[in-house]
Amino acid sequence: MVSFNSPLGPVSLAGLILLRPPLHTGPGGKNMSEVKETLLLRSITTDKASIAVTRAGTIPYFTGRPAVDLLGKTDAHVAREPARVPSGLRRFLAFWPGHTKFDYDYSVGQLRPDVVAQLWADQDRVKPYLDEYYRQVEVGGVKIWLRLDSPNILWAEVRRHGARLLGPPGG
Repeated sequence: MVSFNSPLGPVSLAGLILLRPPLHTGPGGKNMSEVKETLLLRSITTDKASIAVTRAGTIPYFTGRPAVDLLGKTDAHVAREPARVPSGLRRFLAFWPGHTKFDYDYSVGQLRPDVVAQLWADQDRVKPYLDEYYRQVEVGGVKIWLRLDSPNILWAEVRRHGARLLGPPGG
């Protein structure tokens, strides 16, 4: 499929004729890193663990875990909210359909996923929830937030994978 509305612009044509890997694929691509992250998440969580994501494809599909879609493509509450569009000329340059709706108060504050694997814009809005209820860890280059009181986090497995704690509890 040819998309002239690609974040890469006309360069996406190189993917079409296989001169370069298509968007997010190939070594070092976003899909490959998410598959690696998926394997980690499967090993440190129970089947009931919910995982907050912005790219609601690879991680939910391959983990088989319930997902909290932070951008609302599969969440009716978030999908019905107004789009967060920049003002002025930026509104025409920052056109990202499907990426302008999010509600951290609802998705993280109310739903309280076991893992926050990805975040989107306005991260200051989610910081109070992460500071109070989560602990950020880094495992094999993957940075995620784990809910401190979650019965669905396998903390012994987190330690076995050599997780490095980032900041104080919740930070």
